[in-house]
Amino acid sequence: MINLMDFEIIQKSDFDSMVFDSGIIVKDLDMTNFTMPSEGDILLVTSGDISVNDNVTRLDLGEDVNGIHFVYAELQVVTGKEAATISVTSLKFGAEDIKRALGAADVDTVDERKVTTRLYYKDADFENLGFIMHRVDGGYVVMIMPKALSTGGLSITATKGGKGTQNLTFTGFRSITAKTTAELTYYVQAGGESGIVITAQPANVTVAEGTATSFTVTSTGATSYQWQVQTPTDVGFVDISGKTSATLSLETTDVTDEANGNRYRCKLTNSSGSRYTIPAVLTVTDAT
Repeated sequence: MINLMDFEIIQKSDFDSMVFDSGIIVKDLDMTNFTMPSEGDILLVTSGDISVNDNVTRLDLGEDVNGIHFVYAELQVVTGKEAATISVTSLKFGAEDIKRALGAADVDTVDERKVTTRLYYKDADFENLGFIMHRVDGGYVVMIMPKALSTGGLSITATKGGKGTQNLTFTGFRSITAKTTAELTYYVQAGGESGIVITAQPANVTVAEGTATSFTVTSTGATSYQWQVQTPTDVGFVDISGKTSATLSLETTDVTDEANGNRYRCKLTNSSGSRYTIPAVLTVTDAT
């Protein structure tokens, strides 16, 4: 008789690397100083499944050779790389979203409502897209497509009483100037690998101009801290000199109209690695 308990050998740890939910798509991810995106970072609002395909082309040297009757591992040769693709269903219908879906198109510089196609590609049509999936253990899987282009065209579906959707297919390409950079690169981070646990993230702050304020992170396992800032015009975060404690204090002279919209995060480090907090936003209002 079969005893079903003989097959009940799976453990909770076997589920830790499981991916949960459909993931998000963002633009220009910096994996050197990676932190999970926060509100406002999502490029596309999606619905349903997100599909990823990434394969090499292969040749079996033993195929059709007399005297060979099996497929041998030693006779397999990689002959090239198929274009990697990410397929999504988008719910966004802004002018930039239509432009992105068309692949080769422009938003009119005078009438920003107007999008027109063209019959050639520009370098700017190829975008650096990141697809982030969450793991059950709190970690993540990130896929970076540095030269992504919408190749499926614009396909819109609208139903009575339902949401309008766009079906998009992004294809990853190599660059002649960076031949060794893959069409799709993968990063995997298990939750809690560094042993650092963030128990309280820094919160957004709204203060009047010229009012001192602060951001604080609460954690266990960290031995050093480094606060970083990203202004509204910056591409990435930069270290703030001398700000190396769990609390970032901003003096009255730091809280200016120019600082409105700045994002602050903290890099927590120990001997095993680093973790970043979710960015907190500083909103500066007019002084009364």
